[in-house]
Amino acid sequence: MTEINLFPKQPQSVTVLVFITVLIVLLLILTVMVHMRNRKLKRTLEEQMAERRLLDKICADFTAVVQM
Repeated sequence: MTEINLFPKQPQSVTVLVFITVLIVLLLILTVMVHMRNRKLKRTLEEQMAERRLLDKICADFTAVVQM
């Protein structure tokens, strides 16, 4: 009885496919990491802008009182 081999032995092809798969996975991981970092930086920037607006308002009120 003859054996039908659906996947002929081609070690170079398998190696290339594994390498490409690993690169794609690493790229996906890097993309997720960058996305999470951007979200964190955006949140920090929004907090700092809110603090700045509050300080600007306090300074404007203080300046108005001092000029009277």
